[in-house]
Amino acid sequence: MEMKEMLGRHVEVQAYGVLEDINTHGIRVKITGEQVFIAFTDIKKIRLDRRYKGEH
Repeated sequence: MEMKEMLGRHVEVQAYGVLEDINTHGIRVKITGEQVFIAFTDIKKIRLDRRYKGEH
């Protein structure tokens, strides 16, 4: 499959960062100084890794 053919498909990603905002439209996470907005239409679960609790 060509890379462009994957656009629009559902993917699962994992990243570690600081959760800065959350609402019904998505979450905003700061990862290595960049702010990344991850939008979702159907959120089933957000798992917070306890190992990173309280760390910045």
